[in-house]
Amino acid sequence: MGKTVIQKPAAFDLGRLRKDLEQVGWVLAQPKLKGLHLRWNGERLLLAGGDECTGLPHITQALAKHFSSFDLEGEAYWHGVEDEVVSGMARRSAGNLHPEHMMVGLVIFDLVDETRSQVNRLDRLADICLEIAIPPIYRIGTDKAFSEADVYRYLSNSLARGFEGLILRHPEGRWKTGYSAALQKIKPGGEDIYKIVQVHLSKHNDLLESLEVAGAEGNCFMVKASPELDQPGLVGKFARVRYTEFANGKPLASAAVEIVEEAA
Repeated sequence: MGKTVIQKPAAFDLGRLRKDLEQVGWVLAQPKLKGLHLRWNGERLLLAGGDECTGLPHITQALAKHFSSFDLEGEAYWHGVEDEVVSGMARRSAGNLHPEHMMVGLVIFDLVDETRSQVNRLDRLADICLEIAIPPIYRIGTDKAFSEADVYRYLSNSLARGFEGLILRHPEGRWKTGYSAALQKIKPGGEDIYKIVQVHLSKHNDLLESLEVAGAEGNCFMVKASPELDQPGLVGKFARVRYTEFANGKPLASAAVEIVEEAA
C-alpha cells in the first residue's frame, strides 16, 4: 500500500463540535456509510492506498463517461451488505469479478479541491450531480446542524435508516489527504435490547417513526425507528437499539435496528 489518496475523518470530539458551533454557528452532517472509501481522480478509480480498484468496472466506466473532468471521493456501497464483502468485491481482478459486483454503487460525498472550502465543494458537487445523476453513481445527502440537538437527531435518523453513523464537516474545512480535524465521525458505542411499550407513527404519512421502549429500571424513552421495522403486534416485542452513549438512565442518539421476539 502506498501513500493515502483520501481524506479521513477524526474520531468524534464533543469539545471540537461545541467550538465549531460557537464560532461558525453550524456544521455539515452526512450519513456515515459502511462500505469502501474510494477516490476517482478523473482517470482511475483508486483504493485508499493509491492502488487501482479493478473489481467494479461498471462504476469505473460510468465515471469515465460522465465525470472524466472531476476529482471525487465516495464510498463503494451496497446497503445492508457488510463492508468486508464490498471490499472483497472491489479488490478482485478484472478477470475474476464477483458475480454480484454490479449491485455495488458509488455514493459520492466530496469534491477533491484543496482551493475550495467544504461548503463550496459540496455546493459545486450538487451542481455537478444535478447535471449528471445516473446509477450506479449517487450523491449523498447533506444537512446543516445548528446545535448539538440537531447533530444527535441526524445521527438517530442515520442509524434508523441502517447507516453506520454520522460524518460532521466543518463548513470552512479544506481538503487534505490523511486525517483531517475538519472531519469527525460519530459511530454508536453501545447496543441493548428494550421492550416496546408504544408505537408512534409519522403525522405526515402514518408510517412508523419511533418507538417508546422501557429500560431496565422501568423508565421509558423514545428511540427512532425506520418504517421498514414495522410489523403487526410490535407492542410487547423487543427492539435492539444502538446508541452513542448512555446518560441519565437512557441512551443518547438512539435508534432501533432490529425487532426481536424476546430479550436475549
